[in-house]
Amino acid sequence: MTDRRIQRIRAELAREGFDAAVLTNTHDVVYATGYSSIMEYWTLQEPICAAIVARDPSIPVVLVLPEANLALLAVSANSGQPDRAEELRLTELLTFCEMARSADPDARPSSIGAAAGEIFASRVRGKRRDNVVEAITDALADHGLQNKKVAFDDLRVWSWVRRDPRFASFEPLDAVDAMVRARAVKTPVELEAVRRTGPKADAAIQ
Repeated sequence: MTDRRIQRIRAELAREGFDAAVLTNTHDVVYATGYSSIMEYWTLQEPICAAIVARDPSIPVVLVLPEANLALLAVSANSGQPDRAEELRLTELLTFCEMARSADPDARPSSIGAAAGEIFASRVRGKRRDNVVEAITDALADHGLQNKKVAFDDLRVWSWVRRDPRFASFEPLDAVDAMVRARAVKTPVELEAVRRTGPKADAAIQ
């Protein structure tokens, strides 16, 4: 069964007449995929992760992330918070990912760790790209979204995507309002969290 959050995003895409949304705002990526890392909260000037949600449910929910953070998905799943992406696209992050691929001479081999890595690696599509925009354009093209109505929650990302000749016809469609409406509705789990934290927040303010 499709996650309710993805259902709501797709409902908002249909409402706006959009075929897909490219999300690079940290909160939108978390909402759509469940993925986050400490890197996104460094408030870097450039986005380093992205999500693509298409209105057509036959197109998978795509998560773009630095290759070095692939293992983080296994850690999150093990802690009871699995991501909701169906396809992964990997990027380099300066030389960070290259260093992360180097074997640690002091690490003990783990068959469980290796198996977990294989599970998540099986969801990776395409080749590793040098930046998030290249990975976004690869995913959009591979899923036939070049000539569709694709909205962005950051129009600066749109401006970079349309520099690729395949996407020169992209209009500046704003996904912010659609995402605000989708995120305003809470799941039972989210409501319970609000009920738990609300009184504590009130107490802290007092």
